[in-house]
Amino acid sequence: MTTLIDRDACPIKQLPSVAELRHELMVAMGAGLLSLQFFELYASGCLLALCGDERYGVEDLFSGDTLLRGPTVATLVARFRKLMPLDPRFEDRLNSFIEKRNVFIHRLFISDLGPNKKGDEAALYDKLAFILDLMRETKALKPVFCGLYSLIHKAQIAEGHIESNPALDQEATEMEKYEHEIISVLRRERVNEV
Repeated sequence: MTTLIDRDACPIKQLPSVAELRHELMVAMGAGLLSLQFFELYASGCLLALCGDERYGVEDLFSGDTLLRGPTVATLVARFRKLMPLDPRFEDRLNSFIEKRNVFIHRLFISDLGPNKKGDEAALYDKLAFILDLMRETKALKPVFCGLYSLIHKAQIAEGHIESNPALDQEATEMEKYEHEIISVLRRERVNEV
């Protein structure tokens, strides 16, 4: 199993102790969780606004009531795929992201699974590398949903579903630069020329 740091090739004379590594892992876990929560809130809000669900509204994303928790991101993405055909490479990337997210949230720290078998140093490095990789992917996927947010915001104002609001308008304007990101992941159907 590959670890994040090769002790023999590492120019650093003293690597962190296992206790320090555990501390770094907990810090990364907290940062990773916050990164995922922010991303999921953003993605869920966009997808709920776009795909709809009669049981939930976008405002329910901020509710503390567990009965009002909306559908999972995976469920919303499945609906999104039906509404807009996505590039197969992006679909694969999204599927991989959702699977990694689920491992992080539900299984990463179960001691009997995969690279989690023991709390040894190599396993700690592997977990840390997994979390950092997931955080990079979260950051890389965010612009797609920022672009979607911008397009949805414009459409909702144009259709009279929401009123113009300076704070929302400013945020949408900032997100406008990402519109090409959502457009880039849509599947392009080739039209046969006659």
